[in-house]
Amino acid sequence: GLSGTTVVVAARAADEGRLFGSIGARDVSEAIAKYTGITVPPELIRLAGPIKEIGLHQVIVRPHAEVEIQLVLDVIPA
Repeated sequence: GLSGTTVVVAARAADEGRLFGSIGARDVSEAIAKYTGITVPPELIRLAGPIKEIGLHQVIVRPHAEVEIQLVLDVIPA
């Protein structure tokens, strides 16, 4: 399954690792599909907030109320 999977997203970033934009649930959804072939609608993806930095970020997928799947999002410079 998805649990514990690391999904990589490349994003444009400044030298110090700040992203020019931010990564939201839709971007995470696309990355999960690309890396795993599993379609996760953006509305099931829980982020602590918009992702604005290079590095590892915890992402939670909530397919339903009792189920919580943790993923790692690895944001790399594009």
